[in-house]
Amino acid sequence: MNGIEMKQVKKTGLYCAAKDQYVDCGRLVREHFFIGEGPRRWDISDTGLLVFAYLYRRFGPPLGEHDSYDELCAYVLTTEMEGVYLRVTPSARDIDYCISYCCDASVKQELDQMPKIIASIPWRSRPGLIGKLNRALDEAINELRRGVRVGDSFIAMLGEESCDGSPKAIPFYQNDEAVSDSNESEEPFQEVEVDGQ
Repeated sequence: MNGIEMKQVKKTGLYCAAKDQYVDCGRLVREHFFIGEGPRRWDISDTGLLVFAYLYRRFGPPLGEHDSYDELCAYVLTTEMEGVYLRVTPSARDIDYCISYCCDASVKQELDQMPKIIASIPWRSRPGLIGKLNRALDEAINELRRGVRVGDSFIAMLGEESCDGSPKAIPFYQNDEAVSDSNESEEPFQEVEVDGQ
C-alpha cells in the first residue's frame, strides 16, 4: 500500500452525499473491508466508537460540522483530488453508514454538467470526472486501512485485524503535531524516583 497524504480540514459550504448518481460510498467501504460476500466477513455492527478511536489517534480532535443527534463527530479528510473530501462521521451505526464524500461547489458544478452515467457501468470503469472522483475516494478509504500505533499494537478502522499487515505504522497525532514511531526510545518506560517513596 503506497498511501496518500491525508489531512483533516475544516471546511464549510460543501456538497456532501453518502450515495448519489456519482458515488456509492457504502459500497466502496464494503469492498475494502470485505463486508458481505467474499473471503472474509467483518461484523461491522456498532463500529462507530472504534472508528472514532482510530480517527482521533491519527488526526486528533474532530474539526468537521456534524449533526449532533445522529453523529458523534465529523472528520473531513483530504483526498488526492483537489476539492474532494472523504467525510467520516462515527456513530452507533455500521461503518458503511459512517462514510460519505464532500466536494467544493466548483467540483459539484462540473459533475452536474457531465452526461448521466448508466448505473450498470462498474465504478472502476466510469469515464471522465466521475471515474476520477470514484478512484480518489477509493484510494482515501484504502488509506484508512493503514495502522496507527497504540502502545505495542496497531489499530485501523476496524481494529488491529483490519490493518494491511505493514510492520510500520504511520505517524499519529499528538499535541498538535504528528509523532513518528522512529522517535521512540529503546526503553519507553524509565524509573522515576519520587520523594519519600
